[in-house]
Amino acid sequence: MRIGIITRKLSPEICGIGDHTLFFAKALESQGHEVVITAGRGEPSGKRIVTGDVWNAAALARLLEEFKKLSLEHLILQYTPLSFAEGKGWSNRVFCKFWQACWQVWKTSLIIHETYFRVWEYPPSWWRGTAQKYYLRELASASDFVFTASAPLVEELNTWSLGSKTNRLPIGSNFPYIPIDKTKFRNENRISSETIILLLFGGGAALRGMTSYVNALDAYLRRHRVTAAWLLLGGTPAGWFKLNLPILSPGRLSPENVSAWLQTADIFLMPHKPGLNAKRGTLAAALQHGLPVVGTRGPMTDSFWNDVSGVNLVQAGARLQFCDKVKQLCMDKNLRHLQGEANQRYYQNHLTWTRIAHDFLKGVFSQCG
Repeated sequence: MRIGIITRKLSPEICGIGDHTLFFAKALESQGHEVVITAGRGEPSGKRIVTGDVWNAAALARLLEEFKKLSLEHLILQYTPLSFAEGKGWSNRVFCKFWQACWQVWKTSLIIHETYFRVWEYPPSWWRGTAQKYYLRELASASDFVFTASAPLVEELNTWSLGSKTNRLPIGSNFPYIPIDKTKFRNENRISSETIILLLFGGGAALRGMTSYVNALDAYLRRHRVTAAWLLLGGTPAGWFKLNLPILSPGRLSPENVSAWLQTADIFLMPHKPGLNAKRGTLAAALQHGLPVVGTRGPMTDSFWNDVSGVNLVQAGARLQFCDKVKQLCMDKNLRHLQGEANQRYYQNHLTWTRIAHDFLKGVFSQCG
């Protein structure tokens, strides 16, 4: 099958969805399919079309004609509310019409990474988020298949009268796993073998809204004389928190060096305001690298995490329980090892890009059949 994928950015631009697109395309190609990627920004190549990040009516009309020349059989749109938006995050109505025109020509799949941004404590987001929601409903209606990594989002989308077109599609890790000599790496970075490395990796506003958990944990571990240090990756700024334990902040890293630091960490922490959830590629990376996870349960937490023994969830608001759970893992090396192994098995069984491509194709072909 000849597949087209539309995304906003590709490397060398920094964009998690752009990296997702490249890994996903490679996995589809490994299963015998041909993939052409179209992006607004990035490095063009033989199978990468870069538009110059112009998404107005004239540019989209030209793009539609270019797609027709490619003899596509299936077209995928990588979606977040801000991907192809106009100024200040308002939905691009012209792009919606373009997607509807594509639906008239090809089978289409919509991969939803985020739905709409509507936060009750921020009134300007009420009407903009509502507009984003109705815009997304139009895009979904003009799609033969709709995919998202989040089980709660699947449940919401199923209330939009989309029939059986909605499926859950996991998100994988955007990093390779390259084994290192952990002792040597720690020595090179002057980290003692006794120090427990607590990882915070990305998370944006979801993490920033839970800084009190991180601050409380820092104080709790110092009070109990636990030898620990913070590792901040993915642009997580130390200035968000009030930390007294040592901080490791290696800055911008190559994917290979991200893998090395992930292997050096001991516990991945996800105290996120909407709850630990499957939309986070950083969570997939932590599981891939065999890290036990401690996170908060919230409205966006997928129920299937209850069955993954290396993912420890506490109710939002239970800061002391969160601290206790982390301390338990800090003090028990064998428990960390067992939970890390369980998470790595889960990743291998469910979250590799080969498995994700297989699940996508199964969803598409099963409904076509």
